[in-house]
Amino acid sequence: MRAEAAHVGRLRGSSDGGRRYRIVEVGFDTRATLLSTDVEDGWEPAVRQQWIENKEGIVKGLLDEYGPRDGDRKVDDFVALGPAPWSIVAEHNTLLAQVRSAFALGAYYPALVGAAALGERLLNELVLTLREDYLTHPSTSRRIRAAASFTDWPHTIEVLHAWGVLDDATKDRFESLKTMRHESVHYTSTFASGARDVALAAVTLAQQIVSSVFSGLYRPGITINELAGLVVIRRTAEEIPLVKRFLLPRSVLVSPRHTVEIQRHDSVAYWSLYDDAEYPTEDIDDAEYARRYPLEAGQLAINVD
Repeated sequence: MRAEAAHVGRLRGSSDGGRRYRIVEVGFDTRATLLSTDVEDGWEPAVRQQWIENKEGIVKGLLDEYGPRDGDRKVDDFVALGPAPWSIVAEHNTLLAQVRSAFALGAYYPALVGAAALGERLLNELVLTLREDYLTHPSTSRRIRAAASFTDWPHTIEVLHAWGVLDDATKDRFESLKTMRHESVHYTSTFASGARDVALAAVTLAQQIVSSVFSGLYRPGITINELAGLVVIRRTAEEIPLVKRFLLPRSVLVSPRHTVEIQRHDSVAYWSLYDDAEYPTEDIDDAEYARRYPLEAGQLAINVD
């Protein structure tokens, strides 16, 4: 066995039949979930105290970020957002984080409009990135093939749904966000654009869309569900356009005999993946990969200078 660093974006070669892509570049924020967890009196004292200190540290960090004025309301609004979705790392992570910050600060109208604008940007990103893979699809219109950008939500939503990129639930969420976008940007006296509940609904829709389309967690038909604790893409799913264009570039190609090394510097954890460069080149199916991983993971000796 010879350990070799596994790098994101490496393409599959003819000798990689025993390897699969593991998604590693993901973003998430679970602080809202931690803050919403009740610390029970019956917990073991040391565990209970650790939870209390962790929650206090999160609140301090939020107030450092958003400012102490009206601090309780800011923390409550942050918790109301729920966790930021587990998603592959891309531009939408940064934009969604800004939308969430606007809501936590009490800037509800900017949060609403920002969530809607993010929805339109995601529609454009998906169509422009994937359309080359669907040029011959019957739903791919001349305009979809040629346009540089799109503002027609209904058409782009329908096309992405026909391509199979959006499932029914995500299609419905985009349509709901479209309605909120039009009513907030184009004046409607009956639409409470600056209301907290309206903004929260829009941000929630944007988060659900990001989660369903760009999730870095287990996805039926795409990931190997027998592998608890890590997200590995099925061999048969590698040619799905959404997987090929968005997930594989955020993944490392590794055999079942790969390992993770974690190093900590200034309270920050950095982790790297290493694989056996001499792993057998034979083709194995996904079930065999899942069977071998628990037996072979961690066998690789890592020597890091």
